[in-house]
Amino acid sequence: MKKSEFIDQVAAKAETSKAAAARVVDAIFNSSSGAIAEVARAGGDLSIPGFGKFKTRKRAARKGRNPRTGAEINIPAKNVISFSAAKGLQDTLSGNRTRKK
Repeated sequence: MKKSEFIDQVAAKAETSKAAAARVVDAIFNSSSGAIAEVARAGGDLSIPGFGKFKTRKRAARKGRNPRTGAEINIPAKNVISFSAAKGLQDTLSGNRTRKK
C-alpha cells in the first residue's frame, strides 16, 4: 500500500477530508517531526495498546566484513528503533480475532 492509498483509507474510516487525513498521517509518521520520531529521538518507548510497541535500543559497536573485499571493518554503535506487535495485532493477522467495527 502506498502512502496516498493509506491516506485515502484513513480519510474514509475517520470520515474526514483527505487533506486532514494527510496532516494526521504526517503528524504521526513523519521521519523528522512525527510523533513516533520525536519519542524515538528522546530515547523513549511508545506503546499503543492492541497494536504494538516502538522501542529505542542502543546497538553496540561491532566488527564486520566488507562483502566485496572481505576486509574487516568497524561498525560504530548507534541507536535503532524496533517494533514489536501486540497480541491483538498478531491475533488479527493470524485470523484468530474478528475485527471491531
